[in-house]
Amino acid sequence: MPAILAHHLFGEDASSLLPPDVLSNQEEVVAFLLGSQGPDPLSARFTGAPRAVRTCRTLSDSFHSGRMVDAFCVMHSTIARLSTEDQALGTAIMLGFAAHYLLDSMTNPLILAQVEELRDARNDLTDAKTELKMLIESDVDTWLLWQKRQKTIVEAPATAMLASTPRIRHIAGTITACVARDVYGFDLDAHEYGRAVYDYRLTYRLIDPPAKLLPSALAHMESFWHAYPHVNARRHLVTQSDECASANLHRHTWNNPYTGEASTASFADLFHYALLAWPVFASRIAAGDQRRIAAMVGDINYYGKPC
Repeated sequence: MPAILAHHLFGEDASSLLPPDVLSNQEEVVAFLLGSQGPDPLSARFTGAPRAVRTCRTLSDSFHSGRMVDAFCVMHSTIARLSTEDQALGTAIMLGFAAHYLLDSMTNPLILAQVEELRDARNDLTDAKTELKMLIESDVDTWLLWQKRQKTIVEAPATAMLASTPRIRHIAGTITACVARDVYGFDLDAHEYGRAVYDYRLTYRLIDPPAKLLPSALAHMESFWHAYPHVNARRHLVTQSDECASANLHRHTWNNPYTGEASTASFADLFHYALLAWPVFASRIAAGDQRRIAAMVGDINYYGKPC
């Protein structure tokens, strides 16, 4: 999946395409942008009790793997049960999740195709699928940040892209807990999403620039149980380059790992296609129209894989 910066930047562009009455104040914009990180913060949970950490990470995997239409419908019904003053924020969060899904499902096949190409080319990378995916995602992240803002990770840190308020975290947690229970069968405390957001922010505060010695120390410790430390793969680098091999800017042919279909699309192309699809998709999500959502989503999960 694209990483934290790409999702935030897509969220910014997507928010500008929504009807003006949908995100009517700054708190709703913040809620939408946090929602645009989708279930990813859940996978970053690490400071809680082992059972809570396990549940959050497993729930993130479940979100990404299937039952997308059911999840959006439960979100919609949960929001309808919120107090009137909380429903607008709930809708903003739900639409953020929808933006996350749309970008993920369209761009993941390119990212995963590159992972497989690298693994096929190098025998020593056969067991590095997760780490290669993280590395490509962070590469695209910093390139996209430079393209859209002319800023580096030092000037626009990932931690700044996880803004929230206690009210937003409470509503997002309530929605996530209902989806966890009613769609995926997990018993999740409603506070866990907010705690996961805290852990996601803490992760990047520890590993991203300007941190220097700590990431090296963490990577050294991680090397005892991972041949390719996740710290090194996930960390954003300071770059001001317009080139990015991971974004396929020269439009080399790649094959969708799930369908075998050949494509020359770049990450920029796919980002643009997702924005073109966004207004219609957002309107269907907001209306809670299960049939029309299903017609647009089909059986494609967050990874872009038919499920």
